[in-house]
Amino acid sequence: MTDREEICELMSRYCWHVDHLQWDQWLDLFTMDAIWGAGDFGPFKGRDAMIKLTRSLEKLVKQGVSRHYIANEVIELDGDKGTLRAYIMVVSAETQLVKTLGEYEITVARAGGRWLIRTLDFFRINPARAAEAAPA
Repeated sequence: MTDREEICELMSRYCWHVDHLQWDQWLDLFTMDAIWGAGDFGPFKGRDAMIKLTRSLEKLVKQGVSRHYIANEVIELDGDKGTLRAYIMVVSAETQLVKTLGEYEITVARAGGRWLIRTLDFFRINPARAAEAAPA
């Protein structure tokens, strides 16, 4: 598997573990000093904070079954470090409608022979700002 394929697989596992409440496996996708942020929610820095984050995420996920989807991955690598930018979409299982649309900005690092998430920032797409930024 190429580095790009491994990083895409990393993000597929990220989504799968969230959707199936598999928090130990989800935490194993991050470096020990990882930083996770989503706008005003976070940042959560380091393993202890990430464990607390899983408790909050579990409550959110249990509010309604949904599925996370990653698309249009743009990956740039420099040795054992890299960046990933991608779209994220969360679809409600109940309504079959998109309930969240955003972008990820992620740094990854190779450790122990595998790629891990070092930093993750989520940015929700604001429909009003997206319309303003669209070309005429």
